[in-house]
Amino acid sequence: MESIVQPDRVPHELLTQACPSIQYRVRREILGEPPSNSGMLALQARVLGDKAVREVMSWRQPDGWLAWQFHGTKGTEPGIRLLCEKGVERTHPVLAGAARRLVALSPIPRIIVRYGSRVYVPGSFAMHDFRPDMAAMDSPQWSQWFQRMELLARLGVVGAIPQLQQQVGILRGMLNANGGRLTKELEPRAFRSWGAYALGSLEEDWRRPERRMYDLTFRSLLILHYAERGAC
Repeated sequence: MESIVQPDRVPHELLTQACPSIQYRVRREILGEPPSNSGMLALQARVLGDKAVREVMSWRQPDGWLAWQFHGTKGTEPGIRLLCEKGVERTHPVLAGAARRLVALSPIPRIIVRYGSRVYVPGSFAMHDFRPDMAAMDSPQWSQWFQRMELLARLGVVGAIPQLQQQVGILRGMLNANGGRLTKELEPRAFRSWGAYALGSLEEDWRRPERRMYDLTFRSLLILHYAERGAC
């Protein structure tokens, strides 16, 4: 995959001091390095040794399902997300097997629940406000913003929507003002756990400010990379 974000826009410490997941995904997704490189293979081995990755892989059942739920905290859906977010290669047997089991559920029927005189249907998440005031967003809102904007950037629609372009421009300005790093002081609890709707941190913890910066800068570079690629 051709790199859109140039290497000189990636802070050096993201490639040398950040956790293996961030190092691997920056090189793989943003800089376009092939996973067969010796350095990438070594990083992938470190990714597979991550505590959270090993825990999710321990959930694997004989049929490929992860744990015993579909959508809960400990289930196939959040398990697949964590493995992907951590940078586990898509061809890994545990990840590929879980994905195949998930596909085998299709088609999932539409569920409508009636309770008394009310009718309930599945809702949405993080898609209620596409034009937030970024200067006023709190930590949970930033967490939702990162998830929403990365998805929209990957879909390639940012270049066609001025309001989204403006938000990406604000993010780019925040990075440029700090040497390519996002140093915003967001609360760790908003990025603490992984789930179907929860964006956790790739770094083990944010007790050290630079760890928070690695996570937030990586998320920002992903958004810029996919937004700019979609605009080409």
